[in-house]
Amino acid sequence: MLQTPVVHKRTSRVIFFDLDQTLVQSAAPTREALYEVLFRRVQEHNPTVYNNYEHFKQLCVDLSIRHNGNARGWQMLFGLPDSWTYSVYEDAAVPMANAVREACKPDQQIVDELMENRRRGIQQFVFTQSTKSYCDIVLPHLNLDSVFEPEEVLHVNWAGNKLKTDEEIYKQLFTIPEVRHAALHDLVDDNLHNLRAAAKYGGCRGWLNGGTLPEDMRPYVFQHHPHIHNTLSALAA
Repeated sequence: MLQTPVVHKRTSRVIFFDLDQTLVQSAAPTREALYEVLFRRVQEHNPTVYNNYEHFKQLCVDLSIRHNGNARGWQMLFGLPDSWTYSVYEDAAVPMANAVREACKPDQQIVDELMENRRRGIQQFVFTQSTKSYCDIVLPHLNLDSVFEPEEVLHVNWAGNKLKTDEEIYKQLFTIPEVRHAALHDLVDDNLHNLRAAAKYGGCRGWLNGGTLPEDMRPYVFQHHPHIHNTLSALAA
């Protein structure tokens, strides 16, 4: 089930919406089409290594949980060319989008709310751990490309998708390599300054220190990335 988007408590001018905790990851079948395409590619590349689809799918699921970065992790494990990343998502885009849409039917009101907010001029951002390739292909099939501008889709960092410069981190707001994942529902408080990384999100979210981080990461994050504090302050003004 989708969770209601977190609205800034003081002004309601800025909404942060976690795509992975809602649309993208709302049901396991949404990934089935991707696994099927990937399996066909692996078969073409090296048919003698993985020839059982169910076993292969379980490997993919386990890899996703352990490394929190599907495409790059799959490429490394299966020895696939880097150039395949986008085309794998492209081949699977329509069936994946259909699966996501089906899984989200009971919560269509959330998507409707996002569209209405857009019409009202409320600025909205979506956090996602999914790759840009995935979002570029799947979001249009969900009609969400009409809701979010490209700069409003914020990709939090995951292993294998490291950003290079502070400028890129600034543009993405919370793409912080040391943190790996900004837990949206623990992120917003009255001042929009408080980033908490609660252990309840666990290692499957790619946390450091064996899957846990201190509850309040604010001093560390803002010491190393003060521009993030300034940007959020400006957004909340």
